[in-house]
Amino acid sequence: MSDGEEWIPFDYCEETSPAPRSSPSAWVVENDAGHPCLADEFEDVGTALTDGQQIKFLQVVDHGGAVIVFNPDGSASLSTPMPEAAEHCCVMDGLQADTMADDTDTMLANLREAAGPNPGDEFTVSYYSIVGPLPFRFDAATRAFVQVAS
Repeated sequence: MSDGEEWIPFDYCEETSPAPRSSPSAWVVENDAGHPCLADEFEDVGTALTDGQQIKFLQVVDHGGAVIVFNPDGSASLSTPMPEAAEHCCVMDGLQADTMADDTDTMLANLREAAGPNPGDEFTVSYYSIVGPLPFRFDAATRAFVQVAS
């Protein structure tokens, strides 16, 4: 994840989700006829958007990351502890779905089960929080999403 806040359509959040984007409007793409569409989870043209249409998004707040190193005795060392503001953590490098957790102990247990790490193995960790789902309205004139007051 990059620094700061990123967004993902709520309906795309499943066991494996596409990478979040910089804003809800970053999900707006054009089809071959030039009409605005919501990009699908595979980066292709997806659902056509109409003026005033509401879509819910999750805000992903990045709280930094760490590196896990597995020691010869089987223990693991984290370069940076999980920040208090972070609600979730996971190992990146294609192991996100297998290692998502609310704390580093659970994440490490999940990693051991999923990857069977060896001494000296290193993995990248992401710390993050999720806000939402938050409603946004599509504005056809600006081809952008505008947040709706809750």
